[in-house]
Amino acid sequence: AFRAPVDGAIYGDIISTLRAKGRIIPFEWDRSLPVFSSWDFGWDDSTSVWLVQVAGPEVRIIWHVRERQRTAAQMAVLVRASGIPVARHLLPHDGGNHNAASGTTYEGELKKAGFFECVIVPRSNSIWSGINALRDLLMRSWIQLTACSAGIESLEAYHTKDSSAGGTVSKEPVHDWSSHDCDGLRTFAEALVLGLVREPARKLRDHLLNDPRRPIDIDSVRRGGRERGTAMSGGLKL
Repeated sequence: AFRAPVDGAIYGDIISTLRAKGRIIPFEWDRSLPVFSSWDFGWDDSTSVWLVQVAGPEVRIIWHVRERQRTAAQMAVLVRASGIPVARHLLPHDGGNHNAASGTTYEGELKKAGFFECVIVPRSNSIWSGINALRDLLMRSWIQLTACSAGIESLEAYHTKDSSAGGTVSKEPVHDWSSHDCDGLRTFAEALVLGLVREPARKLRDHLLNDPRRPIDIDSVRRGGRERGTAMSGGLKL
């Protein structure tokens, strides 16, 4: 309650609200609901993994890990060590890219490690579309305090900076120690919007089969479902 707010914080206001409402606390995960892992990859930076459940309109963020210079197999060991069985692994768009040195993909390495239920989430056409989706998700979330403490810190710290181009100034997210955790959870938010947490909608399946590299307009998909409340674009509330 006494932490100084981060300048340009993207999710900090929502985390503060969740704290005030008592929604960032220790709690048990629900063994009757499927668990999804949500990833962001890095090597010299970090690989981040979250475990998440959906309970009706609520989202329960139940576990998190962040590690540097760990292979897919090593990260799989860490996820298994949580003791929480995962029904589906949601990977960012580069999960299917082939490594120039090994010729393998991150998805392929996870499958070798026994994580067979992998889904690659298509790239959004705008990072702010994904941020909007994650803000919506966080506003209806509960977060496990003890198992997600480092991830909560990242969500509070993630922020924008001014960027000048062509004589105009815009707000852009800062890529730093906090961004991989936020990107990892954003993968889940985008997957939820696109229907990949349940069964993919036929329209989306067709898109993936026809051109999986074409970015998807997450905002349009969100508007197609229902109009939301507060959104953000370029760091500004709309």
